[in-house]
Amino acid sequence: MTSRIAAFLGSALCTSLLVSAPAAAQKDTILRVDGKHVTKCKILKLELDKISYSKGAKQQEILVSRTNGFRFGSLPEAFIRGQSAENRNDHLNAAKLFAEAEAATKNATIKSSAKFFAGRAYSIQAEREAAHANTAVAALEGYLSDNPNGYYMPEAKVRLAKARLAGGDAAGAETMLTDMVATASSGGWPLRWIAHIQQTLGTAQYAQNKYSDARASYQAVAGAADSAMGQDNKHNAELTAIKTNSLVMQGETYIGEKMLNEALSYFQNLTNSNAKGVKAAAHAGQGQILFLQGGSDTTKLRQAQLALARASIEPDTSDSTSAKALFYMAKVLTALGDKEKNALARAKTYYRSVASHYSNTPWATLARKELDG
Repeated sequence: MTSRIAAFLGSALCTSLLVSAPAAAQKDTILRVDGKHVTKCKILKLELDKISYSKGAKQQEILVSRTNGFRFGSLPEAFIRGQSAENRNDHLNAAKLFAEAEAATKNATIKSSAKFFAGRAYSIQAEREAAHANTAVAALEGYLSDNPNGYYMPEAKVRLAKARLAGGDAAGAETMLTDMVATASSGGWPLRWIAHIQQTLGTAQYAQNKYSDARASYQAVAGAADSAMGQDNKHNAELTAIKTNSLVMQGETYIGEKMLNEALSYFQNLTNSNAKGVKAAAHAGQGQILFLQGGSDTTKLRQAQLALARASIEPDTSDSTSAKALFYMAKVLTALGDKEKNALARAKTYYRSVASHYSNTPWATLARKELDG
């Protein structure tokens, strides 16, 4: 039904750590952007701006900006299994395996990497199950305490804010993110993380009903994402996904303020966009507003139904947009009742589809509530 954009707030934030099979002796590799890779070395320290390593008896450094990642020559089995679990989106099991790998290794760089990856996996899982938020916070705070200028520091801070959000501390997350906005540019952070900070800040403000502030934060995402993509195209899919999300959430802020006419006009204007995934999101937004305005007005409900159907057939539709369209299709069917054949049964089918096929989206939680209610 759709082609999926990887979601912002799950696998969309993955950091590249390239892995080889375990070897008898550690033989690390640093991948240079010019192709002249540093082989048969030992990585000593991973920092935000540079990687320290030894080759033979000589210790050297290389700027992160000159690299495309690295490979550890030898990793604990649990670390490799953790990465496999992560690739399957089994983040809870991945977190446990990374924690096991941290305890198993004496290599300081692998240990700190394992701590970060465990915290990140718990953070992703916490967005699905809030019960894991405190564990994520503890792991990520531990990594940041040991590595205040670490290689994974920007993502660790974004993930920490997301974990606090998942745990219900939107105000704490907002304070943290506001400080990050002020320091990220001057601190030499990769530009992609500035876009993520703005997007997560908008989410924290939205959670506190600060709709005007959230709208301003979401508006800042596009410029930051475009700057990041202009500098480096490796993360275009990830950045495109959060741009689309931020555009949709601007419309949601109008809904939060009960400004439904402004919201409808906003989404109608978005249908003229040729940006990837935006047109589908715009149709879904229109369908949502028309449903909210519809009440028992059959004409408006039919208009909502048509807009949601258009969202479903648009190419490059994100998981979140597809889930939203299906969710509101179910709501419209329920509202139409006996004006639609088998309306309630079809609505339940849509809810089940959202819950099972789009479990990584917020709409899955809402769909389950409808099924349980």
